[in-house]
Formats: sequence, C-alpha cells, structure tokens
Amino acid sequence: MFPALIYDDFFENPDLVVDLANSLEYEPGDGAWPGVRTKDLGEIAGLKEFKDQFIARVLRLFYPDNQYETFSKTVFQKIEGMHEDKYHVKNRGWIHKDISRVIGGIVYLSKDPEEDTGTSLYKNKQLTFPYGLAEDSCKRRWYTRKDVSDEEYHKLFYSNPTHFEETLRVKNVYNRLFMFNGNQFHGVHTYGSIGKTRLTLPFFVSYVNHPAYNYPTFRE
Repeated sequence: MFPALIYDDFFENPDLVVDLANSLEYEPGDGAWPGVRTKDLGEIAGLKEFKDQFIARVLRLFYPDNQYETFSKTVFQKIEGMHEDKYHVKNRGWIHKDISRVIGGIVYLSKDPEEDTGTSLYKNKQLTFPYGLAEDSCKRRWYTRKDVSDEEYHKLFYSNPTHFEETLRVKNVYNRLFMFNGNQFHGVHTYGSIGKTRLTLPFFVSYVNHPAYNYPTFRE
C-alpha cells in the first residue's frame, strides 16, 4: 500500500523535538513493546497541533493536496539496553508487523546513536504466522521485566529462524524518518548498551481516505 521511504533531516529543529520528548511523562506497556512510551501526542495537552502537523507532513509526500481523512497514533519511546551483552538475544527486537496499519514509521532522535540500533525489514518466507502464544508470552514477560531464563528466551526467539529473510537494513541516524508498509515485518538488531537510551518517535497510520487517490502502490 505504501512504499518504504527514508527522509533525512526531517525536523527543521530536531533538538527542540528532543527537548519536548524529554519533558514528557513515560509509562511502561503490557509487554507488546519494550521500554516506555508517552501517551498518544494528540491526547497530551498542547501537543495535538504538533502531532497533526507531523502526520500531515508525512502524508504530504503522497497526498500533496491534503484532501484526506486519516487516523493515526504518534508517541515518543525510550528504550535502554536490557543486557550487558549488547547483542544478547534478550537485547534484540522480535521480528513482527503492526496489525491493522497501513503505515508504520519512526523518527530516530538519539543524538549519538549506537551501531545496529536502526530498523530492518524482513520477508516472511512461510505462509503461516511465525510466532504463537508461547513466543508472545515469553516476549511480554521479558519486556515487563519478569524473570525469563536465557535458555527459554533463546529457544523461543529462534523458534522459527528460517521464516525470515532480511531485505533492508536502515541505520539509526539522528533526525532520520523511516516509514514502511504497515504489513511489513520489521525488527531491531540491538537496543544498545546498558545506560544508553534509544529515543524515537514511532508513528502508526491506520487508514487514509482520499476522495480521488487510492493508496500509492494501488495507483495505475
């Protein structure tokens, strides 16, 4: 529906965006994702305009007339390294896709990002979904900081290693926007070192309804 796209130097004043991110409150989730996030920026007093302008600028790349209806979610997220070994399996992101989204995306906001903390896209080579309830439970327990043995985590994380083929690796570059088709499998090679924070602005677009134009990859 939407092609993958990289847009460097996205924000005109990224340092101000980082200051804004660091002024907000964060809370952990239920284990569906690692680290902590803010509320949707549209629900935070004074930030609805920031969110709307951000999403409008993203969609203007595909709909320059701005004549569309859309629904989206935008948050700030902080993730700190979760294992002393930067590349330990417990410090890597699970390959996944965001359900019921037409666009998934992220703006990297760490000023001195570590290597391999960007995002990769993957092709699922099987017809079935690669993970089940056991894998999801294991991930959620670890992301909510419950005890999970290295043996169990390793076994389930690599339960279907032949399912995926990496097709694109995008580096974590300060003020880089990376967006991709919402049905695309993606993941992170490492969340970085303990004591280092990976600050990002993830966003998710559930639908875009334009009176004249279909989704970009559906157009003739």
